[in-house]
Amino acid sequence: YQLKLILDGQQSVALMDSKDLGKWMSDKKLNAYLDRVITKHTKKFEEIGKSVDYGKIVSGSRLFYMGKSYYIEIEKDDCENYKIEFIHSKFKIKTPQNVEQNRLNELIDEFYKNKAMEKITKLVEKYSDIMKLYPQKLYFKKFDTKWASCSASNKVSFNPEVMKLSASLIKYVVIHELA
Repeated sequence: YQLKLILDGQQSVALMDSKDLGKWMSDKKLNAYLDRVITKHTKKFEEIGKSVDYGKIVSGSRLFYMGKSYYIEIEKDDCENYKIEFIHSKFKIKTPQNVEQNRLNELIDEFYKNKAMEKITKLVEKYSDIMKLYPQKLYFKKFDTKWASCSASNKVSFNPEVMKLSASLIKYVVIHELA
């Protein structure tokens, strides 16, 4: 593991086994550091990802994805189906001429769920192997107030809106739930 700490104004980077960490610094300093990191990440979570009503979605609206805000471009077409793509740093949404806002909201929710299933499943596999902690099952469902949870029976659920967070915060959520 690589551990980067800034203690008493001094930056240190060390590669070490987690069991050696206790030898390198006191529990008190480690706990203080972890408290600062958790506080910082908690503030980021609150800033970025609260479940929101998307409001009226029009060209020029913005959506968060992977920690950044991107423009939406809506293309009305003579089609019956709705389609969303994330291409060239923007969301492109194809819609029928008569756009239904509730259908756009469902489409966006579906996009986040598909991306969460794709990306988080890979992260869980990667960090499960590293940590030797394997969940029984993964679920992807919306929560009102949390990013993820782990049940007593070792089933892990992720809120698809976690995809609004940056890659480093998504990794943090995955590792936290595995631990």
